[in-house]
Amino acid sequence: MDLFLRRETRPSIVLFGELLPEEVWHQAMSAIRQADLVLIIGTSLQVYPVNQLPSMAKGKTVLINREPTSMDHLFDLSIYSSAKDTLLEVEQLCLKR
Repeated sequence: MDLFLRRETRPSIVLFGELLPEEVWHQAMSAIRQADLVLIIGTSLQVYPVNQLPSMAKGKTVLINREPTSMDHLFDLSIYSSAKDTLLEVEQLCLKR
């Protein structure tokens, strides 16, 4: 087998169990603190430290998820539905304005 064909490539994502790059984490914290509205869509909020981001928000927070999470009390609004259906409905409401 040709050794050049066995070269492994690494995806440009953070895999489970890996640390987030520090600069990316600081950018996320800064953005979430400045946002007027934070939408958290489709997550169990079980993975630390990302599950801490909603509590850092100074603006309104909305969770869109198929089922409740243990952190729903942190949100101004929780919507239990599919992300697709909910976002399509929001889009239709916005188009009516």
